[in-house]
Amino acid sequence: MNKSGERVKAIRKDQHLSQTEFGRRIGLSISEIKNIEYGLTTIKELTIPILCREFNVNENWLRTGEGEMYVPQTKRQQLASFLGEVMYDDTLKSRIISAISDLPEEYWEMIADIATRIAEECKDKKEESGD
Repeated sequence: MNKSGERVKAIRKDQHLSQTEFGRRIGLSISEIKNIEYGLTTIKELTIPILCREFNVNENWLRTGEGEMYVPQTKRQQLASFLGEVMYDDTLKSRIISAISDLPEEYWEMIADIATRIAEECKDKKEESGD
């Protein structure tokens, strides 16, 4: 196996994705993913930026093995990425709703305050824009 194939496999495993799902996310077939991981082919230049963007991978690490696997993210970026995943995963959505509904009562007031504040900010912005 070539080193870049090993790194692609490491990313996929770290993301807990099958070869099929990993390939779907970056526009490759399962056979293309297998060939890359087994070192039969190398990852195409056009695919590298797609993979890096989709999984927040450090391009230098992917190409050379130097540095960290992932580009560091702020808490805001991490949360945005997580919420993006939640939007498309009904099982994850259901589990989060269940976990939130099981929170102790004292947290509900805090959640309601946050939701109210966000709703008011959105309403104010909508009124400012004339919509």
